[in-house]
Amino acid sequence: MVRRRKDTYVDGAGRKFKVDAVRIDLKPGMKLEDVVDQYLAANTDDQIIKARAKEIKEYLEQTEQVDPLERFYELGQKLQFIDTLSSNSQQKRKGSIFMTNDRREALRRLYVDLGVDPVRKKRISQTSKVPRYGERSYMLAKLTRELVFTKGMTWSHWFDILEYHRIFENRPVLEDLVKRCSAEGWASGKTGKLREELQRINAELQSAKR
Repeated sequence: MVRRRKDTYVDGAGRKFKVDAVRIDLKPGMKLEDVVDQYLAANTDDQIIKARAKEIKEYLEQTEQVDPLERFYELGQKLQFIDTLSSNSQQKRKGSIFMTNDRREALRRLYVDLGVDPVRKKRISQTSKVPRYGERSYMLAKLTRELVFTKGMTWSHWFDILEYHRIFENRPVLEDLVKRCSAEGWASGKTGKLREELQRINAELQSAKR
């Protein structure tokens, strides 16, 4: 996904200029209209992201005391807009139906507009939880409320589960896991029963694909 960004341009005389530009990876045989299309898509996407950044920042500031699972599930609902961006084509979604490089790039661009460093993940405010939880919130919101809010399931439980894409993308396996976790009251975290089951199931799914 190309992105509009502030950049420094150095001309042939070594003079430096601050410009508002778009970085495009040119490929052999690329036509001018392709470059223009990418520029327009980037410009349109940025306008959408900037508008949503304001809404998301206000939401995070107003929900600091809300139950984390409810808070981040709703955040994930708000983040679904990245599926509609111009640069997020159907072809680019083939790698995963839940998260692609284009979608991650859109989230990184959102972090910039929120004033959060997506690389250092600097904790400058409550909005800094977006780079920590943004992708997982987005993925979680792909599930039904009924499944997500199964009795006994918390944000910590789902945070652990979302580490394992093979399990998350296998709906029957996921639903069975959540059902057993709820019924048996598994704890989350490194020493919890949930992590142990996740590792076991993930290994089985990995072996089955070989």
